[in-house]
Amino acid sequence: MKTRALCLLTVLCVILSLLPVSAEGAPVITITGQPQETIEQIKGGRGRWLLKVYARVSEDAELSYQWYSNTVNDNNSGTPIPGATKEYMRFQQIWKEESITIIAN
Repeated sequence: MKTRALCLLTVLCVILSLLPVSAEGAPVITITGQPQETIEQIKGGRGRWLLKVYARVSEDAELSYQWYSNTVNDNNSGTPIPGATKEYMRFQQIWKEESITIIAN
C-alpha cells in the first residue's frame, strides 16, 4: 500500500543552474520532471520518503544539485541541507504535524 504525504511537504520549484562564462554557446538545460507536492513512501521503507528531480543537459556539461529546507513558502531563502547534492533527496521521517518546504537548486 502506498502511503502519501498530503500537504505535509510543499515543493515550490526546482531550479537547476549552470553558470556559463557567456550565454552564447552555453549548454541547454531541460527539466524533464519535478518533485510532486504529493510524494510516495519508498517501497519497503517505513517512514522514509523520496523526492527526485529529472533533468538533462546538452553537450558535455555537468549538472549540480543542492537541496534546501525552509519554514516559509519561499524559494528565495532557505538553508542548504548538508550532503544533499544529488538529483534525489531522501527523508527518514516526516510527522503529520510538520510542514516544510524543500527546494532543489
